[in-house]
Amino acid sequence: MNKSAGTIVGAVLAFAAWAVLYIFVYGWALSTLWLWFIVPVFAVPALPVVNAVGLSLFIAALNAPNMQDVASEDISSEELGQKMISALFRPLMVVGFAWVLTLFM
Repeated sequence: MNKSAGTIVGAVLAFAAWAVLYIFVYGWALSTLWLWFIVPVFAVPALPVVNAVGLSLFIAALNAPNMQDVASEDISSEELGQKMISALFRPLMVVGFAWVLTLFM
């Protein structure tokens, strides 16, 4: 395997690992927020993380961006990395703010 093919394979594997982590972080955040805010108010069962992951994927599929717009964006690898990191920390920040709210409940 030449160097460029190895680089491509490495990038694909890194993106796949990021995607799995991203999906589970969002599922965990949804499950946690559900437990803190929905269960006490509506007396419904807790949402397991696996179900929350499925629900997150369903919602993401409904909100998928127009691929033509995404393909037309000219983005550097550095910008892409920043967006990926930001996307991972967004649910963590939401859960952090939500936790502060639970202190006032």
